[in-house]
Amino acid sequence: MSKKNISINLEEAPEGTIPRCPFCKEKLDTIWTKKKGLGVLEQNQIIMCPSCESLLGYGVFGSR
Repeated sequence: MSKKNISINLEEAPEGTIPRCPFCKEKLDTIWTKKKGLGVLEQNQIIMCPSCESLLGYGVFGSR
């Protein structure tokens, strides 16, 4: 299997640009978060669209 080099350019978004929810297409000028855990040792966090309540991301933060 051959490996391909993939290049991705990261650029600063223009001033005033607001991302859209990939599910309902509404502008995400507000994003909901829900957290579980104390935060000192470990915290689970989900990121949601406030318009359609779709899950946009999940992460575990803290020391393991």
